[in-house]
Amino acid sequence: MKLHFGKTLYPGCIRFHRGTIMAKGYSDQQCYFEHPISSWFGFSWFGKWFVGFIKTEPTRDVRGDR
Repeated sequence: MKLHFGKTLYPGCIRFHRGTIMAKGYSDQQCYFEHPISSWFGFSWFGKWFVGFIKTEPTRDVRGDR
């Protein structure tokens, strides 16, 4: 079990898929909403389970090629 408190050691984000778009002249693009993690407070077990609170920065709209 590990305690997480304050700023994260490595940059990361929570990403939600919002669909695929077809742009003229471009291949299909996956669209996401990203919420960059600024700090977190909680516990994790075995590096897989996390229980606690996550504070995020403003949402970003991200498009990436498949």
